[in-house]
Amino acid sequence: MEGGTVVTPESSEGRERIARLEGRVEDVRQDVERNERTFGPLPLAVERLQWTIDAINARLDKRDHEDDIRFEKLSRSFENQITACSSQVAKVAQAQQEWQESELARREKLAQTTRDRKVSDKTSRRAMWGLIGAAAVTGLLGLVTQLITALSG
Repeated sequence: MEGGTVVTPESSEGRERIARLEGRVEDVRQDVERNERTFGPLPLAVERLQWTIDAINARLDKRDHEDDIRFEKLSRSFENQITACSSQVAKVAQAQQEWQESELARREKLAQTTRDRKVSDKTSRRAMWGLIGAAAVTGLLGLVTQLITALSG
């Protein structure tokens, strides 16, 4: 209906209109047939592409899950290694401290032994010089006694 007038299929205007519409329908039908030949495989290709994308996503999700598990295991392993390492460091520090203490005690004992030896050596030297002095005095007294006896007599 245009501008208040009624168009019927029997009128020339109605027939023209119907012919134009039928021509347009035929053009659209040909376009659809052409597109079906051109794009017919497209829906199948799109579906295959979607399957491939879904498979890739599933593999990525699985890989992410495996990576999370692997990361968790590595994290626990590192924590255990750090704990063990710090424990070993504490043992080494304790052993070093014990060694230093024993080395200090050994050095003190050595120093004491050296001091004792020096004192002993000093005492021995004094005793030796005392004996030599006593022997000399005794010898000298014996000599003086012989001289006095020889001169008196």
